[in-house]
Amino acid sequence: MYLENHGNESATFDITVVRTATNETVHDQSYVLDPEEDREVYNTNESISDGIETVAFRWAAANETGTVEITTNDCYGNAYVTIREDGTAESTYSIC
Repeated sequence: MYLENHGNESATFDITVVRTATNETVHDQSYVLDPEEDREVYNTNESISDGIETVAFRWAAANETGTVEITTNDCYGNAYVTIREDGTAESTYSIC
Protein backbone atom coordinates (compact mmCIF):
# COMPACT_ATOMS: atom_id res chain seq x y z
CA MET A 1 0.00 0.00 0.00
CA TYR A 2 1.20 3.45 -0.92
CA LEU A 3 0.21 6.79 0.55
CA GLU A 4 0.46 10.00 -1.48
CA ASN A 5 -0.10 13.57 -0.31
CA HIS A 6 -0.65 15.98 -3.21
CA GLY A 7 -2.25 18.57 -0.95
CA ASN A 8 -0.62 21.74 0.38
CA GLU A 9 -0.70 20.71 4.08
CA SER A 10 0.63 17.79 6.10
CA ALA A 11 -1.87 14.95 6.29
CA THR A 12 -2.44 12.08 8.70
CA PHE A 13 -3.34 8.68 7.30
CA ASP A 14 -4.69 5.95 9.61
CA ILE A 15 -4.13 2.55 7.97
CA THR A 16 -5.40 -0.86 9.05
CA VAL A 17 -4.69 -4.00 7.04
CA VAL A 18 -6.90 -7.04 7.67
CA ARG A 19 -6.68 -10.57 6.28
CA THR A 20 -10.25 -11.10 5.10
CA ALA A 21 -10.40 -14.89 5.61
CA THR A 22 -9.35 -14.77 9.27
CA ASN A 23 -10.30 -11.16 10.15
CA GLU A 24 -6.76 -10.84 11.54
CA THR A 25 -5.34 -7.32 11.73
CA VAL A 26 -1.80 -7.54 10.38
CA HIS A 27 -1.00 -3.81 10.31
CA ASP A 28 -2.46 -0.85 12.21
CA GLN A 29 -0.56 2.42 12.16
CA SER A 30 -0.86 6.16 11.56
CA TYR A 31 1.41 8.09 9.21
CA VAL A 32 1.93 11.81 8.72
CA LEU A 33 3.00 12.87 5.23
CA ASP A 34 4.19 16.32 4.27
CA PRO A 35 2.91 17.98 1.09
CA GLU A 36 4.09 16.16 -2.06
CA GLU A 37 5.40 13.24 0.00
CA ASP A 38 4.63 9.61 -0.82
CA ARG A 39 5.50 6.45 1.05
CA GLU A 40 5.09 2.70 0.85
CA VAL A 41 3.59 1.53 4.15
CA TYR A 42 2.66 -2.11 3.56
CA ASN A 43 3.85 -4.66 1.03
CA THR A 44 1.63 -7.73 0.63
CA ASN A 45 4.30 -9.56 -1.37
CA GLU A 46 6.68 -9.42 1.58
CA SER A 47 4.22 -9.91 4.42
CA ILE A 48 1.75 -12.49 3.09
CA SER A 49 3.56 -15.55 1.85
CA ASP A 50 0.68 -18.00 2.21
CA GLY A 51 -0.30 -17.79 -1.46
CA ILE A 52 -3.43 -16.13 -2.78
CA GLU A 53 -5.35 -14.22 -0.13
CA THR A 54 -7.77 -11.30 0.05
CA VAL A 55 -6.65 -8.33 2.13
CA ALA A 56 -8.69 -5.29 3.16
CA PHE A 57 -6.88 -1.96 3.45
CA ARG A 58 -8.99 0.29 5.69
CA TRP A 59 -8.04 3.94 5.75
CA ALA A 60 -8.98 7.30 7.21
CA ALA A 61 -7.56 10.59 5.91
CA ALA A 62 -8.79 14.15 5.34
CA ASN A 63 -12.04 13.48 7.25
CA GLU A 64 -12.90 10.61 4.90
CA THR A 65 -12.74 6.82 5.23
CA GLY A 66 -12.61 3.96 2.81
CA THR A 67 -11.65 0.36 2.17
CA VAL A 68 -9.73 -1.19 -0.69
CA GLU A 69 -9.76 -4.97 -1.02
CA ILE A 70 -7.20 -6.76 -3.16
CA THR A 71 -6.36 -10.39 -3.73
CA THR A 72 -2.68 -11.22 -3.53
CA ASN A 73 -1.94 -12.62 -6.96
CA ASP A 74 0.09 -11.66 -10.01
CA CYS A 75 -2.73 -9.57 -11.46
CA TYR A 76 -3.34 -7.23 -8.53
CA GLY A 77 -0.73 -4.58 -7.89
CA ASN A 78 -0.76 -2.05 -5.10
CA ALA A 79 -3.43 -0.15 -3.22
CA TYR A 80 -3.14 3.64 -3.00
CA VAL A 81 -4.62 6.27 -0.72
CA THR A 82 -4.14 9.77 -2.07
CA ILE A 83 -4.82 13.25 -0.80
CA ARG A 84 -5.62 15.20 -3.96
CA GLU A 85 -4.58 18.80 -4.61
CA ASP A 86 -7.99 20.02 -3.41
CA GLY A 87 -7.45 18.27 -0.03
CA THR A 88 -9.94 15.44 -0.54
CA ALA A 89 -8.98 11.78 -0.20
CA GLU A 90 -9.45 8.86 -2.57
CA SER A 91 -8.31 5.26 -2.83
CA THR A 92 -7.63 2.98 -5.76
CA TYR A 93 -5.61 -0.07 -6.73
CA SER A 94 -3.78 -1.32 -9.78
CA ILE A 95 -4.80 -4.43 -11.70
CA CYS A 96 -3.74 -6.01 -14.98
